[in-house]
Amino acid sequence: MNDKIDQHVRNSSLITTLSPCVNQPNTDPDGGQTETHRDHREPRQPTIDDNDLLWETYVQEARKYDDELLDSWNESLSSLLLFAALFSAINTAFIIEIQKKLQPDEAKKTNDLLQSIMDQLKNAETKPITEWKANASALWLNSIFFTSLSFSLIASFG
Repeated sequence: MNDKIDQHVRNSSLITTLSPCVNQPNTDPDGGQTETHRDHREPRQPTIDDNDLLWETYVQEARKYDDELLDSWNESLSSLLLFAALFSAINTAFIIEIQKKLQPDEAKKTNDLLQSIMDQLKNAETKPITEWKANASALWLNSIFFTSLSFSLIASFG
């Protein structure tokens, strides 16, 4: 089969039509040919025959290559989306757990209020109830987890 293609390429005028400089006879204004010179104009476009063996072979090989490339892209994309989904699910579990540290402990708050009420009933000196502040490490962890979840979702939908 390769011998047929090589023979066809050698016999084809495709090579001469694609070269940038084509040997063409120079014609004078009287209509006679004077000499052959190199024409530096744009090359002529080849004509493509539907039955041409070269182009049939090219189309078959190109289609096979494109199909293999698309199949490999589909497989890799499927595995990347699966990884992104698993990563997002695990990351969400961490976010749910770390978010508990961003809210005040309700039991401690209730105990402080009850202690304040008891102190007032005893006419004892009441200590002020302190404002609750979130831990700095919990804030950092929460922001990192939310950022990674955001990037993961952008990458999977992007």
